[in-house]
Amino acid sequence: MWRPKTDESEYFKALEPYLQRWCSLREAALEAKVNHAVWYELLKTSRDFSDKVEQAQNIPIVMARKVWLKEIQNGSYMASKDYLERKRKKEFSTREEVSNEHDWDITIKVINEWLK
Repeated sequence: MWRPKTDESEYFKALEPYLQRWCSLREAALEAKVNHAVWYELLKTSRDFSDKVEQAQNIPIVMARKVWLKEIQNGSYMASKDYLERKRKKEFSTREEVSNEHDWDITIKVINEWLK
């Protein structure tokens, strides 16, 4: 495993490219060959390290939102429709949310119908 002496910025530099690709911290550490105990300890003891990890993990989300917004600004009907269906469910969603305290009843009925 790759272990620089004590410089947490070196650890973060090793992890950052993987975190920015939607890897979990565990996956990023495996890819970067950073010891599990090291990054776990840094998360617990260094607020700066944990903040940097969180920021890096959010970069793909921000990028995706920018793409979505750009599509809406360019007049994309589908992007606009998707956005409204997710953000204004009551007005625009084509799905109906169903809640049942006994979800297994629904599953059994569906399976029974399928088996007929």
